[in-house]
Amino acid sequence: MSRHEVQASFFGMKNSARPWMKNLVCSAGWVVLLTTVLTSHSQAALEARRDEPALISVAPEALPSLIPDGSLADLALSLERELGACRQLPQDETRDFSGRSVTRREWCTDTLSGLLQIVKTSRDFTEVNQQLRTRFDWYQSTGRAGSRQVLFTAYYFPVIQATPAPKNSTVDSCPHPLYAKPDELVQVDEAGKKVWRRKFPDGSIGPAWTRKEIDLDGALRNRSLELACVLHPLDAFVFQVQGAGAVQIQQADGSIKRQVLNYASGNGHPYVSLRRILIEEGVPEEFWTFQGIRRWFAQFPEKLPPALSKSPSYVFFREDTEGPLGTTGTLLTPHHSVAIDPKVFPLGSLVFFQTERPLPPPPGGTGNAQTWRPFSRLAVAQDTGGAIQGRDHVDIYWGEGPDADFAGGQMKRDGTLYFGIIKK
Repeated sequence: MSRHEVQASFFGMKNSARPWMKNLVCSAGWVVLLTTVLTSHSQAALEARRDEPALISVAPEALPSLIPDGSLADLALSLERELGACRQLPQDETRDFSGRSVTRREWCTDTLSGLLQIVKTSRDFTEVNQQLRTRFDWYQSTGRAGSRQVLFTAYYFPVIQATPAPKNSTVDSCPHPLYAKPDELVQVDEAGKKVWRRKFPDGSIGPAWTRKEIDLDGALRNRSLELACVLHPLDAFVFQVQGAGAVQIQQADGSIKRQVLNYASGNGHPYVSLRRILIEEGVPEEFWTFQGIRRWFAQFPEKLPPALSKSPSYVFFREDTEGPLGTTGTLLTPHHSVAIDPKVFPLGSLVFFQTERPLPPPPGGTGNAQTWRPFSRLAVAQDTGGAIQGRDHVDIYWGEGPDADFAGGQMKRDGTLYFGIIKK
C-alpha cells in the first residue's frame, strides 16, 4: 500500500502547549526568555541527533523479552509472503546497521528464512524467544534524540459502500468518486526524490491538480476515470488516506460485488491532516481523534468540503484482485506488517516492537480509547508512507473490520523498536 503522498494516520500535529508553558508566557519578557530556552534546547537536541546513529547494537542481556502477542501462524504467513519478494531483489545491496555493513541476503533472505524455520519447528513463542536471543544480533532504533522512544500509529484496510460509476458522471450522479490514475500523471526525479507531476500536451512538466480542483471544481469529470462512487465525502477521504481498500457495490440483481482498489499514484501535493485543520480552527480536543472528527462533521456538515480542500494531496487507485499490497509488492499481514522510512531502515527487515494498543470504550462511552493494553509483535518492514519519516515513527498495519477502524483513528503511542539479523 504505497501511501507515498499521504499521511498514514490522522494524527498530524502534536498536543498543544502544556499548562506550565501557558502560565509562563504572561509577558513579553517571558516570551523572549521561553523562546530562547526552547530554541537552544531544540538546537542542542538536533545536534545530538545528527551525531547519533539510527540504530545501536543491543547486548543479549539488555534485550527485553522477545515473547510477542499474536500467533505463530500469522507470523509465519508474514515471513513467507516477504521472502518471495526479497529473493527477487539484488542480494548484495548493503545497508548500515550501527556501523556494520549488512547485505540484503543477511537482513532479509537469511534472516526471514531462518526465523521461518524456527517458527515452524517451535511449539510456542517461549521456544522462539530462546532462539531469537542466541541466534540473532539485535539493534535498537535510537528514536527521538536521547529517548529511544518511537511513535507508533496504525493504518488499516477500509471497506466502504459504493455505487457503480456511470460514464461521464456528474456531481449529481457520482458526487464523491474514487478515480483511476490519469495518463498524464508521471513520476519525475526532483533533487533525488521521485515525485508525481503532470505532463502537459506540449511535453512540459508541472504541478498536478489539487484536491480542490478535483473535488470542488470537477477537473477530472467526463473522462471515464471513476472507479466507484462513494456515498460520503469523508469515506472517500479516509480511503485515500489509507492508500487502499475495498468497495462493496450493489449489483442490479441485488448481489454485492467486492472490488479491491490498490494505490496507483498520488498527485505530488502535500497532505494536511484533518486533525491539524480542526486544531487550527479551535475545535475542542475531544474531536481530535478520527471518531471525534466524524462526530464533529456530523454536527457541522457544511464545514467538511472547505476543510477537505485544505489538504491538497490526492490518491488515485487501480482495480486489483487482492490487497492491500505493501511497497515491497507483497500482501500485508495484520499486526505483522509495518511501514517504516526506507531511507533510514531497510525494507524487508525483521522487526520487534513494544508499545500499547487502544481498547474500544464500553457502550455509552465517548468513542475515544479509555484503556490501553501492552502490545508487542514480531513483524516485517514491508511498507512506507508519506508521514513515516525518520527513525522515530512506525505505522502498524491493523487489517480490516471494526477493531482496525477504531485503532486506525486512535493509535498514537510511544514504544521501542528493534531490528534483528540472524548470525552467520
